Amino acid sequence: MDKISLIFKYFYFLAFINLSSLSSQRVVEIESRPDGGFTNKIAGTWNCGDYGTLILSQDGSKVSGIYDFNGGTLSGIIVNNRIVGTWSESKSNDSGSFEFEIQILRKSPDPTNLKGKYNQKKNRNWRTGWDCVKE
Repeated sequence: MDKISLIFKYFYFLAFINLSSLSSQRVVEIESRPDGGFTNKIAGTWNCGDYGTLILSQDGSKVSGIYDFNGGTLSGIIVNNRIVGTWSESKSNDSGSFEFEIQILRKSPDPTNLKGKYNQKKNRNWRTGWDCVKE
């Protein structure tokens, strides 16, 4: 048997093994996801620990919300896997900027966690700890 014939049979054998193993596997439907492999559906109720409940609304990439702490409101936009914007609190008359990193920390196609930081107009140093979990 010549080398070409032997090589042909070898590759035919490998192809046969691959095709037969593929036919026994289940077909998995894959849904394409934006930025980072998951959806950016963040509307809903979030538990933010000491900052209370955060209720977010979403219109495309625009985000707005209210939260329990000091009568707070926020508005921002989704940029890649982050929400950036401003916050204000009616009871403390305080305001500033915020940034949430959108994360998935449990099995879900939609975000499950927001890891946040914020600053105040009167103090522009970033503070961490504004972290939320989707309810």
